[in-house]
Amino acid sequence: MDTEKSYAYAWKDFLLSKGLDLPIEDFDKFVGVDDRLVHQQFSNLVDLDTFESTMDELHKIMRVDFSEKI
Repeated sequence: MDTEKSYAYAWKDFLLSKGLDLPIEDFDKFVGVDDRLVHQQFSNLVDLDTFESTMDELHKIMRVDFSEKI
């Protein structure tokens, strides 16, 4: 899985933790999209912390996912 797709899937897991459950197919359209734009879009739907804090959470999700696959 490439990095851009990993971010899209991390967004799905992160938003699920915030109570927003969307099908994985919805996140394919965000592959290659600037995360600031993704953050802005979803902050209209759920209460998100700052962009920087959200990105820290995405990185944690990605580290766990990658370490489980090793």
